[in-house]
Amino acid sequence: MLAPCVILMGLVLLELVKPRPVFRGMTGASPGPEQWPFLLSITRLLAVISVLAMIYFSIAAILLPACGQLR
Repeated sequence: MLAPCVILMGLVLLELVKPRPVFRGMTGASPGPEQWPFLLSITRLLAVISVLAMIYFSIAAILLPACGQLR
């Protein structure tokens, strides 16, 4: 149950480290120099939010089996 979450977190963290190849792979073009700072900041913000959501899901997946009343 946690393996897909860990794999996705790794992919998102890879995108945080190397954003240009990911952007080029998704759009097929390089961003303009005037657009790059904005795109980089938004991409990093959304990636951090995604990683936090995946961490919360992982914690819930670990704790939920112990809580029989929630099932």
